[in-house]
Amino acid sequence: MSICSSIILLFLFSPYSESQSNYGVNQIAYEFWSNPTLPSLTNITYEFCRPTKCGRKGPVIRFPFRLNTQPVFCGFEGFELSCSSNNNTLLHLPSFNSSTNDFYVQEISYLHSSIAFTDPNETTCPVKTLFSLNFTSFESPFLNISYYYWDIATLNCTEKIEQSSRLLIDQYGPVPVVGPIDCIIDDQKFVYVIDAYTVMYELPPNCSILSRSKRIPGLKNTFKDFLKTGRMGMAWEALDGCHSCEKSGNFCGFNFTNNSTVCVKNKDPLPIFVIMGTSIGGTIFFTLVILLIYKSIKSDKEKEVQQRVEKFLEDYKTHNPTRYTYTDLKKITGKFKHKLGQGGYGSVYKGKLSNGIPVAVKILEHSKANGEDFINEVAIISRIHHFNVVRLLGFCSEGTRRAIIYEFMLNGSLEKIIFSKMQKSDHRLLSWEKLRKIAFGVARGIEDVQARKLQQIQCSTSSCGDIKNISYPFRLKGDPARCGDSSFELSCESNKTILEYHSGKYYVKRISYDDRIITVVDVDLADGSCGLPQKSLSFHKMFEYNDYRYYIGAYQADFVRCSSKISDPTYRRLPCLNIGNQSYVYVIYDDHEYMDAADLLESCSFISMVPIPEIHKASADDNPSYETIQKLLHSGFDLQWSLTCQHCKSADIYSYCDWDQDKCIKYDGK
Repeated sequence: MSICSSIILLFLFSPYSESQSNYGVNQIAYEFWSNPTLPSLTNITYEFCRPTKCGRKGPVIRFPFRLNTQPVFCGFEGFELSCSSNNNTLLHLPSFNSSTNDFYVQEISYLHSSIAFTDPNETTCPVKTLFSLNFTSFESPFLNISYYYWDIATLNCTEKIEQSSRLLIDQYGPVPVVGPIDCIIDDQKFVYVIDAYTVMYELPPNCSILSRSKRIPGLKNTFKDFLKTGRMGMAWEALDGCHSCEKSGNFCGFNFTNNSTVCVKNKDPLPIFVIMGTSIGGTIFFTLVILLIYKSIKSDKEKEVQQRVEKFLEDYKTHNPTRYTYTDLKKITGKFKHKLGQGGYGSVYKGKLSNGIPVAVKILEHSKANGEDFINEVAIISRIHHFNVVRLLGFCSEGTRRAIIYEFMLNGSLEKIIFSKMQKSDHRLLSWEKLRKIAFGVARGIEDVQARKLQQIQCSTSSCGDIKNISYPFRLKGDPARCGDSSFELSCESNKTILEYHSGKYYVKRISYDDRIITVVDVDLADGSCGLPQKSLSFHKMFEYNDYRYYIGAYQADFVRCSSKISDPTYRRLPCLNIGNQSYVYVIYDDHEYMDAADLLESCSFISMVPIPEIHKASADDNPSYETIQKLLHSGFDLQWSLTCQHCKSADIYSYCDWDQDKCIKYDGK
């Protein structure tokens, strides 16, 4: 015997009420099925899911939340709240200490999809609450838990961090270390809190990740506030359209008949369509899978942003200037629509690359017939890297048609500033000291281009093993002092060329002077054995050392040690380095420039990192095997040298070289 299913249309969200009807949903269903003379339920307004509160001062409870006294269709699974005897709003979360813990809800932000709460049972040490919550065996609808206005990580250290190390330094400046947290300190453990975006290599070697917490939108309390009040927060993933609906001052609901959200005016009743499936015994089943469906759908706008980013990376994947066709120039300039000015050798037009970057295109109209002007400008400007010299992005050469593409100067050229009327008045834009620094900086850039040519004439090349014709800026130990740059000195040991860099030794595999690239491999990884790199080396480490000799690529292998086995497939285990069941060593392929504390899993600590070549997507998947990573480690990595960056810091004590290694920037904002 079977009973047909019926669709019930419920209109919800009337004015606030502190009481709920005792008329159950099972009773409604029974009367409908047993009395066919009743009017259609689609025309009846029910008030079972009206916005409500626990007491007058409690937060408003509405979709996706519901009170436990309301029917299950009033909210999503996992969003059930209840009222305590003293009218506190209770949130039920799983705990390692007991089956569930009840927390006092302080605030619900439907606009930011976040909920703030406190633990009434832990007032002296609220940090303990974080460690007691158990989400591993519970399918929680909440995405994260936090008590800070920014993403943070909690460290478990076997030794106390000394006062001199309480400010870690990464590429963005000082990173504060808060702790140790006195209420959970013991003889074997010291707990600290740091910014979760602290680069991984800055983590103290005796510290492992204890927990990670993400930023909660709309939650503005600081870590000190959390220690004082115990106020925490969690977020849920809003359904498509809910944020814009709530932002407009309306209420967001859900239509279960077509799996879509509905936006209803604040004062109007909110219709929620509910499918009530019945069987013998009158049991009601609801299957809610829409959260996963919406999470997997990407909007066209997001895809467009991704395509633009990929195009940008394609245009800037090399430091060499790009060659364009004359047809490309027409597209870039919009058929030479916007003329910026007239120079001695032709006209300059404003344009835009396919990735949206503005450029200036110089069409050479009066160049020498043999193209000498064009050749000199491309050859020299492409090698000069200075923060006061415009960067060459590309060129065009088709028969007699020649053009040069520069980055667009939003503030105009130095020529216009230096010879402007303002510069000649008492209110000068540039002081004589500033002009002197600009002149010396440009001269130094040109000097770097000429230095190699001069040394090729005055100095003979050197060789060591397979590396032949070692010349400027490099030199071998024992070469004349005038040959090569002392900062780029190499050594020859056992017929192998050695580069010593940041207390580490690397075998030189090749040197490309045209590309300014030297390929090296860690001496401990060169023989193909299973081992760890002797020294951490990364792009950001150069900024810590104030070393601008080399540019290191963004791809690297990160080695971590964990006290328990990790099931994450991105963590590739190194069996040869594991110590029984107490320590597990993993290697991770990192293609996002660097990993930070937020990427490190619980119980894991950082060991070291080493750059590796990029894995091309056409020949490998996103999660390469350890064997693939090992081959990359043995093949070595590229370092691109920059003489301009080497001289950058000597030019001004408050200057540093930018990430592209072609500009010198003052970090004091002057």
